[in-house]
Amino acid sequence: MVYVDIETVINPQDLLSNKETAISFKWWLARIRSRAEKAVAKELTSKGEKFFLPIMVIEKKIRGRKITCNIPLYPGYIFIAGDEDTPHYVFPSSHVVCMNPVIDKGTLLGRLCMTWQFMQSQRSIRLESNTRLGQLVKVSSGPLCGICGRLIDEEPTSRRLVVSGILTSGDISIDLQRDKVLVEA
Repeated sequence: MVYVDIETVINPQDLLSNKETAISFKWWLARIRSRAEKAVAKELTSKGEKFFLPIMVIEKKIRGRKITCNIPLYPGYIFIAGDEDTPHYVFPSSHVVCMNPVIDKGTLLGRLCMTWQFMQSQRSIRLESNTRLGQLVKVSSGPLCGICGRLIDEEPTSRRLVVSGILTSGDISIDLQRDKVLVEA
């Protein structure tokens, strides 16, 4: 089971539950100073701003101790929903470098909704920088049913599914049980 502090990754919690509702907002991609994503997320929460900070949970060993860390899936970026005036409220933060409007918000929101769905599934997700070519597959059951992607790894008990990346930094992937992933013809 993977633990994610929901308050620091999405506000409001149902922001990406319905793509039709999410598409009604003007979306911005905020470039954040290095290692300040969570501080900006807390600041946005306190201001009541709508945002999504995709994260992945990793385990590290530091001085012989195993610790769990929530790190941004796309370091240096936060997705913010609002209107034309949103940059005036957000940009004065000393952590925000710049804000760019999202042009193709339909595609972006499809991928953000999928990423949020992955995060809610409480499975470990990770960024894939070099996706290998593989067969197209579709999740056949469970909370991720209907999601399509490419199979990038197979083990005796699981398959790793990769879904197109949101930013140029790479794709995201998730481990799924072998019997829940169908290879498409």
